[in-house]
Amino acid sequence: MANIEQVTPAITTADYRAGVLKMILDIKPAIFASFAFNRTITPNDARATLRKFHARLEHARLGRNWQKMNNQRSRYIATIEHPDMNLHIHAAFAVPGQDWHVFGQVARPIWEKLVPGGTTEFRIIGSMMSDVEYLLKNIAPDKGDMLIIWNEY
Repeated sequence: MANIEQVTPAITTADYRAGVLKMILDIKPAIFASFAFNRTITPNDARATLRKFHARLEHARLGRNWQKMNNQRSRYIATIEHPDMNLHIHAAFAVPGQDWHVFGQVARPIWEKLVPGGTTEFRIIGSMMSDVEYLLKNIAPDKGDMLIIWNEY
């Protein structure tokens, strides 16, 4: 029988969550969002759909040249939950200039057009730590692929 050495994880779940928590707090989010697909979808397709949503949101908020307006663009950190059944996404959005009312006006119709039958909820973050802890509840180092971070297009 071969000697198999047990490998300790490079990072603990607590340390991983602390790192993601720091990333979230660094962007200073103001909006907590939940996105439901209400149909079977893969995590990769869900991630791609969220990125499409974000691009359409930024176009609606900032206009045709939104890609060139880095300082005015929103940012988000999101997590995919229940990838095997009832996959949905929770996200924390930072919106420069406190442009929350425009976000609220355009976000829901964009999601509904992008995901027919899908539902979403947006609200101003009330208790930062409570909302962020909810966002992080299922995040662990071995589930890093369930974390979605906005990117510069």
